[in-house]
Amino acid sequence: MTRSSRRPGFTLIELLVVIAIIAILIGLLVPAVQKVRSAAARVQCQNNLKQIGLAAHNYHGVFKCFPPGYLGPYPKLDDTNWNQTTQGVGLMCLILPYLEQDNQKNLLNNQVASNYWNVDVVAGYWRGIANLYNNAGATIPTYLCPADNIDNPTAGVITEQHTYPPNTLGTLTTSFRPLGCTNYLGVSGYIGLGESPSPAIYPGIFTNRSRTRIQHVVDGSSNTLLFGETIGDKASNSARQYAFSWMGGGALPTGWGLASTTTTGYLMFSSRHDGQVNFCFADGSVRSLSTNIDFNTYIYLSGYQDGRVIDDGKVF
Repeated sequence: MTRSSRRPGFTLIELLVVIAIIAILIGLLVPAVQKVRSAAARVQCQNNLKQIGLAAHNYHGVFKCFPPGYLGPYPKLDDTNWNQTTQGVGLMCLILPYLEQDNQKNLLNNQVASNYWNVDVVAGYWRGIANLYNNAGATIPTYLCPADNIDNPTAGVITEQHTYPPNTLGTLTTSFRPLGCTNYLGVSGYIGLGESPSPAIYPGIFTNRSRTRIQHVVDGSSNTLLFGETIGDKASNSARQYAFSWMGGGALPTGWGLASTTTTGYLMFSSRHDGQVNFCFADGSVRSLSTNIDFNTYIYLSGYQDGRVIDDGKVF
């Protein structure tokens, strides 16, 4: 019996067909993988916010009030002339011990008097104290959203911000030195906290030197925003202008609306999650708000004592 000397194999056409099929399958697989990664990043981001919210509640358990949004102007809380004469330390620094970051907070504590962090104390600007500035470069993983890359903002890292009525940013200072950054900040309400002659409308839980207690949240803890996420600027894939340092990162207002791919700004809460921004509410729950949320609803959610009833159908 004669055996054929030809070896079995693919013809060129068959090989091209197989390659085409593999290419199609890969083309279908890549979006699915990206979608899974995006969903995983969103879940991790929500978990970060959950931990941050719990930290604020643990702080409340110790001091019988939530931490202040930031240590800005004093005694006139809406003073427009801050001029770097007070600490400028933000909320995200104050809750470090309640996020298992005791070592980092101890490094900072060792550089200043024990009352430096007190609401009723006026002390030197943290950026002007060399050892505080040197120790503010640490990376805090819980403060970083995995969907974002917060490095290298083109306009600098924000080291202090102070918001006061009417619709103005009192102070914004930046540094180009590498500093530890945060994607999460407290919610200061419509335009922060103001005193006479321009009282703020719908103040949030975290404002300048605030001491809000959970019993003050008369709108209901499940209807009041506590923390939100921000990428600084921009919300689209264009170059980021600003990022917030965790040392000076305090609270953002909601009066400029919720950022989207077409409306952006460092005064807005924003995210890399498509069409939504994650928030932690005062009851500790974490939910996503649509970037298309009704503006008034968003404002009412950010205030803790405005007496407005929220339609749950507008929050998902």
